[in-house]
Amino acid sequence: MLSVRSRIMVLIIFLLGGHFSVGLAQNANIIPKQNSPYSRFGLGDALPQYYGAQAGMAGMMATYNSHSRSNFINPASLGWLQFTALEVGLNVKSSTLDDGEATENVWSGNLRNISLAFPLRNSINQVVDRRLAKFNWGMALVLQPYTEVGYNLELATEVTPGDGQEVDRYLNSLKGAGGTYQLAFSNGFRYENIAFGLKLGYLFGNIINSRRVFLDEINSTASFATEFLDETSVSGLLWSAGVQYRLPIEINAKTDEVTKSVHFGVYGNSKSSIDTKTDQFYSRDNLGLSLASDTLAFSENIENTGQLPAQVGFGVMYEEVRRLRIGVDVALTNWSNFEMEANPASFENTFRAALGGEYIPENESYNNYFAKVRYRAGVFYGTDPRTVNGEQLSEFGLTIGFGLPLIRPRQQTSYIDMAFELGQFGLEETLKETYFQTTIGFTLNDNTWFFKRKFN
Repeated sequence: MLSVRSRIMVLIIFLLGGHFSVGLAQNANIIPKQNSPYSRFGLGDALPQYYGAQAGMAGMMATYNSHSRSNFINPASLGWLQFTALEVGLNVKSSTLDDGEATENVWSGNLRNISLAFPLRNSINQVVDRRLAKFNWGMALVLQPYTEVGYNLELATEVTPGDGQEVDRYLNSLKGAGGTYQLAFSNGFRYENIAFGLKLGYLFGNIINSRRVFLDEINSTASFATEFLDETSVSGLLWSAGVQYRLPIEINAKTDEVTKSVHFGVYGNSKSSIDTKTDQFYSRDNLGLSLASDTLAFSENIENTGQLPAQVGFGVMYEEVRRLRIGVDVALTNWSNFEMEANPASFENTFRAALGGEYIPENESYNNYFAKVRYRAGVFYGTDPRTVNGEQLSEFGLTIGFGLPLIRPRQQTSYIDMAFELGQFGLEETLKETYFQTTIGFTLNDNTWFFKRKFN
């Protein structure tokens, strides 16, 4: 006999091309932003935490740093920041869900991030003082989605009562919406070639899960629909730390600038506790009498706890300043320790590996715009914590990206970072998602913060 968890998973797997119920109690008022069947479990689909420039390189997280952009994953990267960076990211995704019998096309989109990062030491001061500072300190304030829940599915099941009675056909309408967000404050400190960082975050959000069961034939006044609706708010404190080390290979003798180097990066966090409050509303409607509705159970503010997994990531990257960078990135997450009493789920440990790079033909070109563009590409493969019939879900994809420089007054440069990702997620034998995702990041840079003006 299948366990409750297995039955729920089977229920979701085969819901793909059916019609959707409308106009029925709370279930009808739920409007998901996407249709991702697996997001019913736990906190939903985990969303990428990296930004547009990194997305073009398959999500380089451990070693990525920049003078003009921030890296939310490894806070140590802020130690290399030299310009104030206001970053806003958006993404649009087109998916095709396929269970082998039917397909469904889904469009979705969301705000990817809003962040403000700034160095506490201005790079112009180094030019004025004619010396490179050995110490640097950067800060960042970030708001971005952490997980997303969205599904709108329907399953028909047949039950034979026996004794020659007619077969009953039941419909199960499953809907879910919501998600969680993270508000974080990061600091990164660098001394010469080594940087340390610390990020403190607050997780919050609201998740709605609804299951509505009713007979397919609703002509009789004795036909009923039963709905199980859970609305859960989530909150908790998060933290992570990171280290980046630059190993110089070549140094400009005139300026003391490191022109070629190898970067090593590590970041991670321990498991974190979360708190949940759930409102449960179970009701029954008489489908023959539109005004007849009975409340079977109603509970408010059911308090529970949960636990988010520990994670560690590491990588190595080769860099030629303002010319080339290429690296490998690996992340391991201990999802088997995930706990959520309000929405129990059994998860498996995951890993993600990525190979990516960036190339700039001629950064100092004054008459060829395309020579100054950042060209990016990457490939990644990873596993998902969720399983179907004991088989773990997986994902792989290819990415390309472009960093388009925008020259502003006083020769300050800002960027539009575009990334395009083609990938597959899920299992071939059950439910497979083929998707194409576009990420656009807008970075506005400024170098006048904390500038020490001198007067003669």
